[in-house]
Amino acid sequence: MVGYSDYRIAGEFLPMATGMVVASLLAGRWAARVGVVPAEHSGRAASATRHRAREIGSVVGVAVVVGVAVLGPLLNGQLAARLSGRLAAPGAPAAFHDGLSTALLVARLSPDRRSPDQ
Repeated sequence: MVGYSDYRIAGEFLPMATGMVVASLLAGRWAARVGVVPAEHSGRAASATRHRAREIGSVVGVAVVVGVAVLGPLLNGQLAARLSGRLAAPGAPAAFHDGLSTALLVARLSPDRRSPDQ
């Protein structure tokens, strides 16, 4: 999804979100039909289904945010260290090393890291 516009990402998730809404609206009726929950309590089953869907969405969202927040700096540090090590090897042009180091520093400090299509 890197490089996708905001609208394209929303479009990719739209079928799943629509399915969750429809399933949560019908959950009470399905539960009452199969006899899991008495008809007078079927609204609670639908509410519980929506609640669980929100909980799962929250957990997945937190996992993604934490993953990006933790793995991003680790990967960036590894990339910089490995590139510096390889560029310091014999035969690597000094100008190339300086240019790449400057580019990495500018990219790290840049306040706007949006991709060109956004």
